[in-house]
Amino acid sequence: MKKFMAMLLALVVALSMLTVAAFAESGDVEEETEDIEVTDPVDDKEEDTNPDTGVAFAVIPMVVAGAAVAFAKKH
Repeated sequence: MKKFMAMLLALVVALSMLTVAAFAESGDVEEETEDIEVTDPVDDKEEDTNPDTGVAFAVIPMVVAGAAVAFAKKH
């Protein structure tokens, strides 16, 4: 039973890392342009394109992993 819980914990941790990596934006590439045009800010409201479920994909697997650890310690 403990081996099963350890495997389940490892699977949940790997799943949580994959979901976080899938929705992460790469920020290591910076584009520099020499001729930058400065303009006044516009009050146009842009649509929010971020998915609403991003936090759930990151948090739910960790909650399951915590429950698996708690269950493994009890039994």
